[in-house]
Amino acid sequence: MYLDEGLWQRIQRLVRLGYAPDASQLVNRILAEALGKLECSGMSLDLAYETLRKKHLTLLQEVKKLEKEMRGYGSDHQALIELAQDHGLDIQELSNIEAIIPKLIKEWKGSRGALHLFITLIEKARMKKQIEKQLEKIRLNSAERSKFDTKL
Repeated sequence: MYLDEGLWQRIQRLVRLGYAPDASQLVNRILAEALGKLECSGMSLDLAYETLRKKHLTLLQEVKKLEKEMRGYGSDHQALIELAQDHGLDIQELSNIEAIIPKLIKEWKGSRGALHLFITLIEKARMKKQIEKQLEKIRLNSAERSKFDTKL
């Protein structure tokens, strides 16, 4: 899923203002509606798939670059991970970063640059995970359709 940078910034602003569940529900609803319309239109999902695939590759590169940059902050990197985990960060899904980010901002005593780089990293990593789930769904559905088509 590719979001226009302006739209993404507005969604992030909603999250920072405490509307995280609402923002997440809004994005999920819009995505579901768009995919529903695409499926009902008879159009191939190739365009949606290709867009997701490209966005995934872009995010993968961005996350790797951010991780490399984060390592440059030395012990701050590990300290931020530990602080986030102490506050209950779901490392596997990153589903609760909206609740963790304000706590990190309030409590972090180290480099502000490291803090904001870390926040950007976990935001991008979560987007990557969300796209991976969507790609899996599309790929599984494609495999199922392929099995069905070969049986006909």
